[in-house]
Amino acid sequence: HSSYPIDDPTFAQLWQMFIRREHWGSSIATTLHAAVLEEARGRGYTTFRLYTPAGQLRARGFYEREGWRSVGEAFTEEALGGMELIEYRLRLV
Repeated sequence: HSSYPIDDPTFAQLWQMFIRREHWGSSIATTLHAAVLEEARGRGYTTFRLYTPAGQLRARGFYEREGWRSVGEAFTEEALGGMELIEYRLRLV
């Protein structure tokens, strides 16, 4: 489900991947991320999308190291209390 749907059955959205602070730097995020991508490929998805807060530089750095690229400028999401978000996408093929 997405607030910004795309009519494409090969398009998936990653929603809420969090790692507890005490596990930062342990490679759990990298392992979990790889498993999510493998599952998505196995289900036939070719593109992934996610939104992350613009101010979450640690999360943004992680996604960028994993190959995700930002799409467009930050925007304000009123449904999340006016939080600024950045959209990222990753091709799976």
